[in-house]
Amino acid sequence: MKKRKAGSKIKTAKDFIDHIASKSYISGEPYQMKFSNGSDIDKRDILYHKLKRIE
Repeated sequence: MKKRKAGSKIKTAKDFIDHIASKSYISGEPYQMKFSNGSDIDKRDILYHKLKRIE
């Protein structure tokens, strides 16, 4: 559903991260990952880091 709503905005992996994979479509709140030590990090940061390693 998110991909369909984003439509032609998604042309690159970075577009996918920014518009679909890193925040809630409904609330706009960023997705976060919580670690066992209690720290949080935005999923966007994780995905950009992984993408940079691939590129």
